[in-house]
Amino acid sequence: MEKKSIQLNTDLELEKKLEEAERTIISLKVKLEETKKVEEILIRKHKEKEDMCQEREAEIVVLRKRLNETAEQMRTNTKFEKSTMDLDNILNCQTSPHDKTELGYDDQKKCETGESYKPPKKEDEQEIRSS
Repeated sequence: MEKKSIQLNTDLELEKKLEEAERTIISLKVKLEETKKVEEILIRKHKEKEDMCQEREAEIVVLRKRLNETAEQMRTNTKFEKSTMDLDNILNCQTSPHDKTELGYDDQKKCETGESYKPPKKEDEQEIRSS
């Protein structure tokens, strides 16, 4: 009888341990499923972030190209502005066909700078062409 009671106690203890182990397994399975869901969400978010990064990098490339084009246009405009100022100076310094100062009239129209037109030096022309 003692053996049977020891056997019953052992069986009961084993059943309790088995039930506890089954609860632990179920709990671990639930945690595993939750972890997998979290992992899937994180992977999806990471992919979205990578896609956004690639889009931003493409936008940066386009914006850099536009910036370079704008800088080139500004350099070209600066050249045109300088050329326009030079041409305006030339035109302002030219004498009118109605100018009769060499015929004895005193009212000679002077250019804005007060000097007659002087063509640019060769060094100046090279600077203009290089810029």
